[in-house]
Amino acid sequence: MPFITHFEASLQAVFSKAQQITAKFPAPLNQTGQAYITQINPLHRSGSQNYLGYLLPYWITEMADVTEEQCEQLALANLFGMLHFFIVDEVMDTGSAESRQKLALSHLFYTQMYGVLHRMHTSDSKIWEYYDRYMADWSLGVAQESESDYFNTDPLRTALKSSLVKIASTGALLLSDQHAFIPAVEQAVDYVLVALQMADDWTDWEADLADGSYNGLLALFRNRWPEQSPITVSKVRKAIYVQGLLTDYVELAYQYEQAHLKLGLKAGYLLEFHGSITASLANDAHNIELSRKKQMEGGLFQTLS
Repeated sequence: MPFITHFEASLQAVFSKAQQITAKFPAPLNQTGQAYITQINPLHRSGSQNYLGYLLPYWITEMADVTEEQCEQLALANLFGMLHFFIVDEVMDTGSAESRQKLALSHLFYTQMYGVLHRMHTSDSKIWEYYDRYMADWSLGVAQESESDYFNTDPLRTALKSSLVKIASTGALLLSDQHAFIPAVEQAVDYVLVALQMADDWTDWEADLADGSYNGLLALFRNRWPEQSPITVSKVRKAIYVQGLLTDYVELAYQYEQAHLKLGLKAGYLLEFHGSITASLANDAHNIELSRKKQMEGGLFQTLS
């Protein structure tokens, strides 16, 4: 996958820099912070990973004339910003005894993100207007997630909680005087963020059902079969493996990939990454459909239904 392999050295450099900075945090936050960085490093984990936040500024170099150093700084800002919001989200979900320490660490990550951006952009730069808007989007996404059925009413709103990731692409475009492309790139990133959330929701639907977290796949199930209340694991499994729920889910994912393609952006790596997410979902749906047909042919359909 060129959108990853072409940038592995750059990705390693970004994470190494983040580790060096975090090592200077006061103890014990330095060690905890470094552990978080290792945990999210896609080069240290197997399977499909979220490369968007770390490689977005590099992918945008097809459109934005920014240097390797500027890309690294933008990626570093995104990395620290993602860690900040990851911890805030984690504390909101768990409310554990470790919350105070985690929030302290989160603030340090936030400070590093803001510092990197401030060194790259003057106080009168347009970047701060975008920064304020992305922060407001995050706040709205967090506050309304459990109250609004985003996936069925306005799926793009599922990207709100990750809005700040766009500071990397917007920053790169501003640094290279490519302001006109910002709205289209923002839209493209939103499409990718929706795909990432859909992939996560497919992976996590059982856990989300158990703890009551909002989940796009479960939201689609409720919309398709509103009479199936209360929702149970067995009901959702039947919808997935017998009634084609995942196939419908993938069709929605394809629609957003096609919308991304129609933007006509010269950002091939970003589009390839998006396509890889959709293809993974489609492959799972295809395998389920093949299995269902084989079971029907083998006379086992009654067992499943």
